[in-house]
Amino acid sequence: MKKILVDIYLAFNLGDDLFLDVLAKRYPNYEITILHPGDNYNSFFKQYKNVKKLPYSYLNKGLRKIGIYNVLTDYKKFAKKYDVLLFLGGGIFREESYSESLLKYRYEIISSFNKNNKKIFFLGCSFGPFKSKDFYTKYFNLFKLCDDICFRDLYSFNLFKSLKNVRYAPDILWSYNLKKYELKDNNIGYSLINPKHKLGLSQYYYEYLEYTSKSIIKNIKRGYKINLLSFCEQEGDLIVVEEILKNIPIEFKEHILVSSYNGDIEAMLEVISKLKCLVAARFHAVLLGLLSEINVIPVIYSNKTKNLLKDIKFKGTVIEFENLQLLENIECITETLKINNLKVESESHFLKLDQYLMRK
Repeated sequence: MKKILVDIYLAFNLGDDLFLDVLAKRYPNYEITILHPGDNYNSFFKQYKNVKKLPYSYLNKGLRKIGIYNVLTDYKKFAKKYDVLLFLGGGIFREESYSESLLKYRYEIISSFNKNNKKIFFLGCSFGPFKSKDFYTKYFNLFKLCDDICFRDLYSFNLFKSLKNVRYAPDILWSYNLKKYELKDNNIGYSLINPKHKLGLSQYYYEYLEYTSKSIIKNIKRGYKINLLSFCEQEGDLIVVEEILKNIPIEFKEHILVSSYNGDIEAMLEVISKLKCLVAARFHAVLLGLLSEINVIPVIYSNKTKNLLKDIKFKGTVIEFENLQLLENIECITETLKINNLKVESESHFLKLDQYLMRK
């Protein structure tokens, strides 16, 4: 049985947890180990027979603490034990304060797998935002060491298309098999983000709270029920939910529900699927809303959402952070989008990994 070591961001973020869910269900007969030493995902992993976290004992913790040995950086050992190194995630190439240390780690672990003739994949990702040519050049050279890089947007693909191992496919989650639920015609959802947790958006924090609150109040007056969605508590979504609730007059609060993702994927997908309309700031809220065939109004805080909408030729209403006042007067007009081709094309993210794993 081939063994896959997976580098993935795990913080009970719905989008990233769905990536892992897709991977685990696609490869039930392969051993998948998550490069994640924390204990808070133990119960989440138990739902999959083929997923486990990297072994990290109290002895490992002790040796690391006193500086004798760190199992988490023993990349040579990983490269001998595992057949595949898979980086799975969306916006995993952002030029930020930690970029140099992250790049150093990636070079070291990839070099170890290379020396042992093991396979290296980046799947489901997008590149940027970045400012410096140096950042781009270093990743251009890093990608040369990999077997397959499949970007989820054409912008990222075009940056690196001169490399033969670089491909494009629509986001992995377009192929997610959603259950169908009964539509509740009078429910509007708001997928929220915390601008203070997004680089360069802190200045919009209070404006975002103000106009989102005004939008909610106006839609309650129109007869709608409201559902406030937190996709990732660790990134401050729930804090924003609580701040918005403070702005809502007491007579309107009985019309508001709060749905906070806590690791129960199916429960959150059911909430989304039952909405009439989703005002979506989270990237994967936009995608999951469209996949659920409900009306979606994207609230764009980054180019990754712009690139997604451009690639799928979205024609509906969008609101950019520079124009948050437009939130106050949104209209839930259904925008139909043909997603059958996206579902099929999305599967090709795993094309090269399929070929390798299924090779005898």
